[in-house]
Amino acid sequence: MALQDGARAADELLVTVRSCLAPGEAAAIWGATRDAGRVTLLVRSPALATRLHYELPALSAALSARLGESVDKIVLRVRPGP
Repeated sequence: MALQDGARAADELLVTVRSCLAPGEAAAIWGATRDAGRVTLLVRSPALATRLHYELPALSAALSARLGESVDKIVLRVRPGP
């Protein structure tokens, strides 16, 4: 049951992250995890990660507001998506 809960939480976080971004940027993100104020986003390409890097301050503020807790750091990881 815990594995399903973790997968559900990751899916909900991904939806929340995507809702804070423009459509083109949102489509570049295919995974998200959260652990103690740190959010890790899986991005499809280095170019898109670079573009998202400039959006991190605004994204952090938007996520903090939507999640109801502080997002201290957002980490971008480039991984080819599904």
